[in-house]
Amino acid sequence: MKEDGEMDFSAGAFFDDRAGVRCLVYKPEDDISGNYRMNIVCSNEIPGVAPVGIKHDNGETYLYYSLASRIPLSSFTRENSLSMDGLLSILSRICRTICLGRHYLLNEEEYIIEEEYIFVQPSTLDTVLIYFPGGRSRVKPVDAFKKLLIGLASQIEDEYLLLKSGLLQKLLQYMRSGIFNIRDFNARLNELISGGVGPDEEDRAGDMRNERALPEGIGAKGFIRKAIRNLAGGFPDFFKKVEGDRLKQTASLNHTILKKIRGEGCDDIKIDKPVFVIGRDVESADGIIRNNAVGGMHARIESESGGGYSIFDLNSINGTFVNDMRLKPGTGRKVQTGDMISIANCDFEFNEMS
Repeated sequence: MKEDGEMDFSAGAFFDDRAGVRCLVYKPEDDISGNYRMNIVCSNEIPGVAPVGIKHDNGETYLYYSLASRIPLSSFTRENSLSMDGLLSILSRICRTICLGRHYLLNEEEYIIEEEYIFVQPSTLDTVLIYFPGGRSRVKPVDAFKKLLIGLASQIEDEYLLLKSGLLQKLLQYMRSGIFNIRDFNARLNELISGGVGPDEEDRAGDMRNERALPEGIGAKGFIRKAIRNLAGGFPDFFKKVEGDRLKQTASLNHTILKKIRGEGCDDIKIDKPVFVIGRDVESADGIIRNNAVGGMHARIESESGGGYSIFDLNSINGTFVNDMRLKPGTGRKVQTGDMISIANCDFEFNEMS
């Protein structure tokens, strides 16, 4: 479990694209074969829910979620700025999926509402969710949506228009109202989508930009974070934790690298994210190795809340090694300065510089 009570889905999840179709693979800790909601998800094509199948290998049970050409929402927003219409569309699609799931007796607390595990088709924003029966996160949907909204708001391409339109205020005020439910929230999103942002708001946002209304020394992203913090006054402790963790992780990541020792198609790799994926796929990986022996999403390095780093193999064909010891897929291994990490036939030295 994560510290704030969320289910640590990432601990047992990895990607597999060996069959030519990208899948998210999850190894549940408990036996889910008799779970009736698991059987419902496996037996039905539920709109907006990633299709899932159960496979058994050497006495272990694995869930295979089919993703087709979709990528994690976190990867999409890292490479693309969101429009306000895009933000509303993604939130509405998520809400609609959860509402439709009720017809199949699915529980709204069993969807994984995290940017890393919401998957989108880049060209259409078609969105699918991961549903894991029996894995209740014990986080209320309103808190999951608050966290998601805060993360996505900082990716809006026109942060001035976002603030001047009042859109963010309306969403946050409803979340603070104490009567949050998915169906009503989706109705409010649809009202905003159909209403759009009027020309007056666009003009005022343009005036704000032209007047250089930002305080001296504060960049656009700093301004939007400050505004979100003020608007999120109804849950300051929640926001402080999200922002504080982000700043603390960023500071510790500034000087962590994989220094190339040998191998084709690779260079030094700077670890600049708390969850950092290494692979050949330029759309999904954070650190790119242009070598056919390396998998599309080959390995993952994570910074730990108490300090230090762990590396995971993402079920690669040619393996991930730490000091010549091959990692078991999905099982983390702590690494420290001086360790040799091999990604297939590419060797690196792990270096966490102070």
